[in-house]
Amino acid sequence: MTDNNFLLAIESGAATCGVCLVRNGEIWGEYSIFAPYKHDKMLAEFTRRLIADADISFENIAAVAVNSGPGSFTGLRVSAAFAKGLCLDFIYAVPPKLIAVPSLDAFACAAEEFARTTDAASVIAAIHSHKDIAYIRRYTADLQPLTEIELVNSYQLDSIVEPHDIVCGTAAFFTEKGMKLSGLNRPTPRFIARLGMRLLSAGIFTEALSFSPLYVQEFTPKTGAKKNIVSY
Repeated sequence: MTDNNFLLAIESGAATCGVCLVRNGEIWGEYSIFAPYKHDKMLAEFTRRLIADADISFENIAAVAVNSGPGSFTGLRVSAAFAKGLCLDFIYAVPPKLIAVPSLDAFACAAEEFARTTDAASVIAAIHSHKDIAYIRRYTADLQPLTEIELVNSYQLDSIVEPHDIVCGTAAFFTEKGMKLSGLNRPTPRFIARLGMRLLSAGIFTEALSFSPLYVQEFTPKTGAKKNIVSY
């Protein structure tokens, strides 16, 4: 097969380790394991198996989308090194492009359909950091960012959630308030793929050699202009 319109999406920012293969917006396959400390053992094997089962080769991969954090230090480190290796491997005539997918934006993007079918006031993506601390970002119902990334505790998150807010992400359990779907609380590679395809269509790539994810331990919220994930 000579088609090189495939996107390989990688998720390992939390306990999930998984890969997803997408072509023209359609998922061709996905492998995941929901267990910690398996990323270094399973990521390459899942990728090899998925490529083989799809009956393509690595030369068919146009881009590699990877969770860029915030998230687990170990998980992000493993997936970043793996993704960079694929995109810097000069045995390919045309190496894949690297697409960095922010984890909070990916959760918000995954909640898009839910937001459209409810009377959601806004979407709050929340990722567990440690103890009762979470990284959060609020978006409009049509996914326009309303805030920068913030670091809050469970009490603070609970205090800002309104009944008609959608709360998604690994720290959604911090609050009983708001609207939730269990399928939006655990990261999967298809979430990375969904936003990754928008970035691919818009030609938004990251330099593989200099790419470094936003590790939870080292992460400092950035200031400046807000990005519109809907325009990706």
